[in-house]
Amino acid sequence: MQLNFSLKNSGFKRLYPVKLFTVLLVFAALLAAPKANAQKLIKDYVKAKTVAIATIEPDSINYSDLQVIGDAIGNASVVMLGEQDHGDAPTFLAKTRLIKYLHEKKGFNVLAFESDFFGMNDGWDKLKKTKPEMDDFLLKNVFSIWTVCNTCSNLFYNYIPATYKTS
Repeated sequence: MQLNFSLKNSGFKRLYPVKLFTVLLVFAALLAAPKANAQKLIKDYVKAKTVAIATIEPDSINYSDLQVIGDAIGNASVVMLGEQDHGDAPTFLAKTRLIKYLHEKKGFNVLAFESDFFGMNDGWDKLKKTKPEMDDFLLKNVFSIWTVCNTCSNLFYNYIPATYKTS
């Protein structure tokens, strides 16, 4: 008796693509199921934990809506703020309001911007802390994406000079 190992007439060649497709489809479904569930869990978590911010206007002095952020910060001594890109004016407004809240309600008193580290530190220490000199220094030393931006002018040219203290 001779064994025939040829697949030529066995029908396997015709069924192989269907079987492979079925296996791949089942495998894809198994991979997608946890991801879909994870997406739902994330969505549900965000819905449950979302707290409305009343305004992004920097002149608002009612910070009650930012209390939840303050609670999340707790006793941290450093808070880093960013933006999705350097041209996002609404984010600049919101950050200005948040900076004011952190300074006035949480006691933060150092503000650092992405700029020339040496120039900002050495120059600031040598600067007479008058409003005109502070304005000129900030304009020349903090990157212009912020200092010439109308939405940041309140922070740089009003709030910082008005609230600066030497001690």
